[in-house]
Amino acid sequence: MSFSPDGSLVVATGGGIVHVWEARTGQPYGPVLPQGDAVRSALFSFDRSRLVTVAEDVARVWDVKKGTLLSTFKNDRGVENAVFNPKGTRVLSVSGQYDNTVYVWDATTGVPVARLPHSSQVYSASFSPDGNSVVTASLYNVCTWDAESGALLMPPIKSDGLVYKVVFSPEGDRILTAAFRLNENDFLAGSHLLRVWDSNSGLPLASPLEIGATVVSMQFDMSGDTIAILGSDAIVRSWSVRKDRSSLVEWRAVARCAPFSLVDGILKPQPAKLCASLEVE
Repeated sequence: MSFSPDGSLVVATGGGIVHVWEARTGQPYGPVLPQGDAVRSALFSFDRSRLVTVAEDVARVWDVKKGTLLSTFKNDRGVENAVFNPKGTRVLSVSGQYDNTVYVWDATTGVPVARLPHSSQVYSASFSPDGNSVVTASLYNVCTWDAESGALLMPPIKSDGLVYKVVFSPEGDRILTAAFRLNENDFLAGSHLLRVWDSNSGLPLASPLEIGATVVSMQFDMSGDTIAILGSDAIVRSWSVRKDRSSLVEWRAVARCAPFSLVDGILKPQPAKLCASLEVE
């Protein structure tokens, strides 16, 4: 079960069909949407006019009010979950255990827009707030892609744990990951780490937060200053990640022009740079 972004509609699944109701009155909103098999997920577009469902390893986009099927698609070996971009014009599909590929689709025609290949299984993927880029989690790598061309925008972020969830901040300037780090002395034991990264440089912005449970869900608040985390232990945690927005871009400019860089805890000289001024991008 899930709500539309404005909270006015609710969708629930059962018996291979999808029902949409008005949250306030409990009245049906549009016709029942037949799926033919157990439904894995059903999510609204931001304007609530469309719904993307995953069943029988196939993703389907529906007109919610009319109940008409707009498009159908699947990855090379099926679909595990699918989400809209903020405008509702694109759908991001993840194959999970089936193969190592993520696709971006035209939500109306079902035509593939971009193919994002990985060398291993993809556990999570998310659109940026403006819909222009996609972030994916595959084993120890976090990759950022152009949502239209499918080009890799920067070298993969390397995590010290197996990344299984990833999401952008509301401003798109940060990436939040949840990863499982193995205990070298006990293969069955380990820790779950949340970390915030700079989406432009790929560098970590804070020390990781360690929790003793698998992260079921995680989300920034609208200000981007607080993260809500739901663990498999049924505990909801709040993590403050407030930043000084007024100085972040200036510090990036300083870092680009600095004569030294920090590598493995050691200051090392950088190649000579011409920095007549510290321009803020």
